[in-house]
Amino acid sequence: MLLILNSRYGHRFSVIYFSIHSLFQIKFQANLPFHSGPIIDTINEKFFSKPRCLGRKYKKLFKGPDSHPNEFELPDTMVALVAVYVTRLHGWSSGRYVDAGGYTQARLETTYRGLLKFITDMRNDDEEQAHRVLHKLYLAVG
Repeated sequence: MLLILNSRYGHRFSVIYFSIHSLFQIKFQANLPFHSGPIIDTINEKFFSKPRCLGRKYKKLFKGPDSHPNEFELPDTMVALVAVYVTRLHGWSSGRYVDAGGYTQARLETTYRGLLKFITDMRNDDEEQAHRVLHKLYLAVG
């Protein structure tokens, strides 16, 4: 479940919780959504850890907006994909019992599309803030 609360950035976020039931929660800072240990570690491991990983291989293609051409940022789709994995599937690796009934393709896709919309809305509300968020995430994993 994605829960978004009010904030100083309009109505988008102040504290964001991604959770699987009440067993697994990740809390983010208001100004740095997606900056949590599990998300950063997973992006790093799956996309940047080895020379042939896609993130490392195509790193120079992750350009930021025209206003910051030399500041790279992670692609929205990569961030959303990993956030879905961490929030929906990471519970399995925690060793805790998580009911498999909630892990349907439709639910995962809905979560993914919701996260992409969240990132798009963040860009539409404040492009500079969105760039800072995704650029700092790029620096954290790169």
